[in-house]
Amino acid sequence: MDLVNNLAFGACRLPNDAGLVFKVLGRETAQVKAKVREFWAVVREEIIGAALPPPYLWR
Repeated sequence: MDLVNNLAFGACRLPNDAGLVFKVLGRETAQVKAKVREFWAVVREEIIGAALPPPYLWR
């Protein structure tokens, strides 16, 4: 939970090691997207050892 940005988030494993689920609740789309991207960056680095590409300017 991030009380400063009014976000609630968490992750858990799917059954049979089918992957992960990550949920974020927030009031502002930009803050939710940023938290998802932060999680994505950590997972990508751990799984494939590659950094996240820079965000697209038009998204």
